[in-house]
Amino acid sequence: MSRVGGGLVSISIDAGKLARAERKLRDIKGGIDKAIVRAVNETAKEVKTEMSSRIRDEVNIKKRDIDKKIVIYKGSSKFQAAKIRMSASRKHRIGLKYFGARQSAKGVTYAIRKGGGRTLIEGAFGPKIPRLGRQVFKRVGKQRLPLKGPLKGPSPWAVFVMSGMQDGVIADGEERMAKNLNQAVEFLILKQKGKI
Repeated sequence: MSRVGGGLVSISIDAGKLARAERKLRDIKGGIDKAIVRAVNETAKEVKTEMSSRIRDEVNIKKRDIDKKIVIYKGSSKFQAAKIRMSASRKHRIGLKYFGARQSAKGVTYAIRKGGGRTLIEGAFGPKIPRLGRQVFKRVGKQRLPLKGPLKGPSPWAVFVMSGMQDGVIADGEERMAKNLNQAVEFLILKQKGKI
């Protein structure tokens, strides 16, 4: 069964499809293990690409920046599963300066959503101040200090879950896993026959 939770996406192979693959590879020593590892690693790469694409459809974030936040743990002959992880921690939220934070007379505006308007945080400041790292801050009270910040937007994981992307990614991932397992089986059979 495939799962999403705690920043982790794992996709499994259907038991019936796995049994068919085992029957086809019964004459190849270690064949099913090789096929599984090949299939799960290829599927993990494809799922990472899909997650990145779906998040970028929702949020103003560059491909290279989101791709760095999605990590694949590859499968091996000892551990025949691959996992895709994004941090679900609040500390991995992206600073508002990334989303085009601009100072205005009333505060700071920024734009997180693709195709959405700009949002105003009244009384916020900072994007024009180099010594603050151009981050966005807001005073907690009427005094100069303390400050709240740097203010941040959502984490990529929050966008993924809150936008309801997980069901589509899991369904696509399971289809991809079935296809990749079939391809890995065919590759090993052709290799054994000396055709490739």
